Amino acid sequence: YNQGSQILSQKHSRSGQIIMLTFARLALARHSATSIYLPRVNVSSARMMTLGSDLKLKEKFEEDKYIKEREAYILEKRKERALKAAAEVAVATKCEEELANRDAIIHETFVELHDMLTKSGDSISQEGRLAISKWKLRE
Repeated sequence: YNQGSQILSQKHSRSGQIIMLTFARLALARHSATSIYLPRVNVSSARMMTLGSDLKLKEKFEEDKYIKEREAYILEKRKERALKAAAEVAVATKCEEELANRDAIIHETFVELHDMLTKSGDSISQEGRLAISKWKLRE
């Protein structure tokens, strides 16, 4: 009986050792798994907070960049419109001066023609004299 219980106890002890080793491996695996994953969770959550703040900074930077570009675009358009308006005013002024100069030349020619016709004793209607003055200006 003693020997039988000893054999049983050895078998039991041996299977107990296997069970103990299995539990130790499982516990170690769980511990190493949790010890590996916990820092990753902490790192990733901290990283997520960093990414969130980075994204906010990036959004702010992009907003500021867009606003500056838009302001520069608006200023450029205003300058272009001002230059265009100034050019139009210059052209209009030049046209007015040319028209005034042309009218002065037509008037001079009209007066000169009238004087010549008066000296010679001939007469042409006022519309005819104006037409001749304009005709002479084209030459």
